[in-house]
Amino acid sequence: FPSHDSANAGTYSNVTITYTLANGTNGGLASNYSLANGSATGTVTKANQTITFGALGNKQVGDAPFALSATSNSGLTVSYTSSNTGVATVAGNTVTIVAGGTTTITASQAGNSNYNVASSVQQTLNVVTLTEVYLPEYIQGGLSTNSKRIPYAYCVTLSNLTANATYRFYNQVVIDSDSATTAGAGNCIFVSAAGSFVRTSSPSLSTAGGYGTFTTDANGSYTGWFMTEPTGNASRFATAGTQIKMRIILNDGNNGTTPNMYLTTASYVTVKAIGTTAAS
Repeated sequence: FPSHDSANAGTYSNVTITYTLANGTNGGLASNYSLANGSATGTVTKANQTITFGALGNKQVGDAPFALSATSNSGLTVSYTSSNTGVATVAGNTVTIVAGGTTTITASQAGNSNYNVASSVQQTLNVVTLTEVYLPEYIQGGLSTNSKRIPYAYCVTLSNLTANATYRFYNQVVIDSDSATTAGAGNCIFVSAAGSFVRTSSPSLSTAGGYGTFTTDANGSYTGWFMTEPTGNASRFATAGTQIKMRIILNDGNNGTTPNMYLTTASYVTVKAIGTTAAS
């Protein structure tokens, strides 16, 4: 059994070898033999290492910086680079979104005296953008019950989605105190494939009638109208002058039934008490 006095890779001229003689299976006696002293040189080669780096998913302009979590089975620290720093930059293991678009994040490990260089692993980061085309300044509200409801329609362009993919969506209303993954409030009105309007007070990506659909073009973009209906939600619609934003919730573009993206307008819409009677 050879051994040496270091755990590191390298070539060693003084290798300790321990010999053991045993009786043979055909009756040979170990006592009939002796072993001569000798010397040997042993080489311990570097080990290979493998990086594990999962998919990054889609992000939106305005999202908070987030941490990357690739690992190597060597336990050595993984480093990262971004192929398009105009879309996202990397410092250490933290990614900062700069603008909409696509970049490739590469995870690598250079190895050391005991491990070979790892094969790099790449993941694509899509930064989806929402561009306002028509966003009316006011939305009806300012009533405690908001029983006089006027649908609010707006037009946006969604970019850097999967090309030629059909997405499920519903859209709601949020305020600044809502988290980045809060759906918000408001009823939805969709246009069906037949051209009729479908209203729901229970928006959902998993229930028929609870979501609308749209299909992106060859560049992964879609421009269209979205419609929401104010409700009696106190924090968003009950007080005239409240500043709200429109939020569109998407699935994965592949028949998924759970929220995958929360896209929010940059501009505010102001709640306005248009009238307090049916005649108004």
